[in-house]
Amino acid sequence: MQKQAFIKGTLFPDIRYLGVLKREDTHEKNLTKQDICKQKENPFEAGRKLHGWVDELREKFAEEWKIYERLPKSVYTHRATFLKVLEDEIIWSKLDVSSIIEALRSIESEEEKFKVKVSALKQWHSLLSGYFKTPPAQTLSTLSQDEKGFFSIPKEEVAQWSKLIPEFKGNKEIRHYVSDLLIYFDEIFASENCKEMS
Repeated sequence: MQKQAFIKGTLFPDIRYLGVLKREDTHEKNLTKQDICKQKENPFEAGRKLHGWVDELREKFAEEWKIYERLPKSVYTHRATFLKVLEDEIIWSKLDVSSIIEALRSIESEEEKFKVKVSALKQWHSLLSGYFKTPPAQTLSTLSQDEKGFFSIPKEEVAQWSKLIPEFKGNKEIRHYVSDLLIYFDEIFASENCKEMS
């Protein structure tokens, strides 16, 4: 149960894409690993804070790599989301999809504390379950065939992304960036131990 609450916590902050909360309602700034460790009695909150911490570190890493400059100009408006979907496509096979989908079968009481309607929480869980079931490129291809958008991404861009994501998945530079990003996080997670912190 703790693992499921933690998974839900890591996924919850992006419910903002449904327009039910603002980013600042779910993403705290300047978090540290210690802030996450302090939440050991509350796995949902630990996951939520981990999401915010990882977001900031990842963005800094992407800027240092100048990765946005390597993306096509046609995705400029939604480049951050495009990059996240591309990263998800590359690491999808490494995800424990069954555990994620199992966690999303129920709503955590902590989610309701954000004053979001249960119907919106159910919608969010359902959307995420659908997203994780298949690799993003496949999801985009299906959405494109059905002429549908993806969160704030219009259907025209989805159609374009469904072609670009598989193409960029094989790009050596992009794969090198994702590989280095994963190593970077492994090193950060290994650098400090929660047990050593007061």
